[in-house]
Amino acid sequence: MALDKCILYLDENFAKLRNNEETVGVQKAIEEAVSALVRSVGEQDARFLGKIEPSGSFYEGTKILRPDEFDFVFTLSRLSEFCDIVYRGRRRPHHIWVRFCPREKDDMWHSCVDFCQEMSNVEIVDPITGTYSILDGPFLYLDGSRLKQRFYCLLREAFKSVKWPENLKFVSSTGSAFDKMGLSGATQFAASEKIDFLWRGNLKVSVDLALAIEFKGWPSLPGLFDDLLVEGHPAYSLKMDMKSSGFHATPKLDVIWRISWSRAEKAILNYIFNRNEQAAISCRVAKMIKETHFVEVIEQSSSNFPISICKSYTLKHLLMYLWLSNSSSSECLAKGCGEMLLDLLKLLVDGLKTGDCKQIFGNFSTVKTGPLLPFFASAVEKCIRTLSEMQNVEISQVPRRCEDFFKDKIHVTLPRPPRKLSSYKVTKIH
Repeated sequence: MALDKCILYLDENFAKLRNNEETVGVQKAIEEAVSALVRSVGEQDARFLGKIEPSGSFYEGTKILRPDEFDFVFTLSRLSEFCDIVYRGRRRPHHIWVRFCPREKDDMWHSCVDFCQEMSNVEIVDPITGTYSILDGPFLYLDGSRLKQRFYCLLREAFKSVKWPENLKFVSSTGSAFDKMGLSGATQFAASEKIDFLWRGNLKVSVDLALAIEFKGWPSLPGLFDDLLVEGHPAYSLKMDMKSSGFHATPKLDVIWRISWSRAEKAILNYIFNRNEQAAISCRVAKMIKETHFVEVIEQSSSNFPISICKSYTLKHLLMYLWLSNSSSSECLAKGCGEMLLDLLKLLVDGLKTGDCKQIFGNFSTVKTGPLLPFFASAVEKCIRTLSEMQNVEISQVPRRCEDFFKDKIHVTLPRPPRKLSSYKVTKIH
């Protein structure tokens, strides 16, 4: 099928991360650097003893272009032993509290109480039934901002002493930037410390190192994951394994934490790609299109700016939904990368039109509703029409047609926000 050959060409020439000397060298150096950093952090402060777990697109098989982004979860192993989860509301069910409950007031209590806030009579929710109740207390809840601030301090000391791998140069970090601006690292909303390196003097490589508390079992949240993977589904055993492997929570701000499904996402994508590698190809090309194919047109200007239609996170969850909702039959196993890409983009269009791109583990959308979504949906529909026309391309014309597709951009004209009253000139009439 011509469309499959076109998508394969786009993947090989414009999307797929090369498994070459550069990729292997960068990966090895980054993993050595991150291991050295967390080892130094634990040596400085035993409360931050932990383990690192690779996550994100590089380790999921969906990284595109160059090996310039790596993600790791840094689990505070010792602290995790004394924590449990408290669900705080239905509006954002994946936003939680982490209760710190050590054995009496032992050494662990005394060493970690500075990272906690004491709260009494807090309203909590049963995420399954939706019923509210009052949790008396007082109880101690981990303050993620305080933890991050201490983590940043420890990392900055580690930056001074760690011997970096050959060809890798440390450039900057979130905490260092906050220091220069005179801001506290605790004001950062992101869960991760972003560290920038330079590989062989020319490739900028970013590392996201996210603090996390690990919990056993599975979050008590309703979601498509449980509805789709019922007994008899081919991936049912995977579901049960995932539910016993535990999950993470990462700090958001103050005492609010966010449930992370990175471990589960990696397991599901690995399951899908092992059964049909065409799914990985369609996902990479969809990311390439999302990041490079759309430009915003500025009225009365000759300048065009790249625009992102959605997050990679949205595409990832749409792909998982597309596969898991259909894989009870052999349909997905037989699909080529072209058909699968069109299905994925059509699902994205539906989600953008309704403002509901499902996150499969929680009952919420991965896109925010707003006036721009219809314009984004229209742009993706144009892309789908162009890709569909490739089904009739002569095989000999595949390279030229794909080169043209990559060069041509879809122009998106977005509505301008209304002018502020203060911008109008008022003329007094005599």
